[in-house]
Amino acid sequence: MNTQQFWTWFQKLEKKYYYHNKLSSEEFLNRIKEFRINLLEVNKYFGYIIKFKNDKSMLGEIIITAYGNKEIYQDVEAFVNEAPLLNHWKVIAFLQPSEDYKKFKEYIKEDFDIALTKLYFQPVKYYKTTKKFKLHFYSDQDLSIHHSKDLKALVIEILANYLGEKYLYEKIKDIKVYKNNRNRGRTYPFFRIKHCLKKRSKYGL
Repeated sequence: MNTQQFWTWFQKLEKKYYYHNKLSSEEFLNRIKEFRINLLEVNKYFGYIIKFKNDKSMLGEIIITAYGNKEIYQDVEAFVNEAPLLNHWKVIAFLQPSEDYKKFKEYIKEDFDIALTKLYFQPVKYYKTTKKFKLHFYSDQDLSIHHSKDLKALVIEILANYLGEKYLYEKIKDIKVYKNNRNRGRTYPFFRIKHCLKKRSKYGL
């Protein structure tokens, strides 16, 4: 299935997805499964969030996300730009910044459980040419059982949810996540990261 085929398929069914409350539980789950299968046929790295609205005077939202994977940012934008004008849905490219994220004390995904209140960052370098940062991350909890590559992907996903994917791409060049604290020097609580990206001189960069 290509992009055009996906949107042609969804446009025919958009009303059924919007009025999901009229579907049986089984049919609803089948529709969600079908959406996922078809989307991943377009690009197996795409993620999505469907926001249903109880107030039917409002458009539902479909967010297509790269989960911070810079390699497919252009693919996400192209896919969303090809979406037709829908009667019941607004299609959005990338995760949007969320202040509500501060309410969550931990990030749970499958086998991962990272306490955000125990997550710290260290600004390591500022690249003047690109105006982007290199950051190191540490945690006060034991992360040694996790693979380094998986931890990096997870922290990027956390950043994408908190900062918004486009801002993440614009401001952060690279990150490194350490499984243990080693001699980490001065670090800052995770939720100060926005301040650091805006006021780098106060963080020694």
